Amino acid sequence: TDYFTFDIVVIANDCCVFEDKSIGWVKDTAKGIVFSIERDGKMIHNPDRNVPIELGDYLTIVADKKNLKNFIQEYHLK
Repeated sequence: TDYFTFDIVVIANDCCVFEDKSIGWVKDTAKGIVFSIERDGKMIHNPDRNVPIELGDYLTIVADKKNLKNFIQEYHLK
C-alpha cells in the first residue's frame, strides 16, 4: 500500500540545481504535487507548473512517502 505524505522543503540560497527549474519539474521529479510556495512572506497556493522556483522558496510537496523521501535526499533538501 502506498502512503501519501507532505513535507515542507527549503530551496537553499546555495542550491544551484534548482536554477532555471519550475514547479512542473518538482512535480515530475518528486512524482507529487506542490501544494504551496512561501516566498518573501507570501503564500502562493496551488502554483501553476510554469512558476519558476526561486532560491529561498519554501515548497509544500505532497507525494508518495517513498518518492518524497528520495527527492529530498537526492537534492539534499530540508
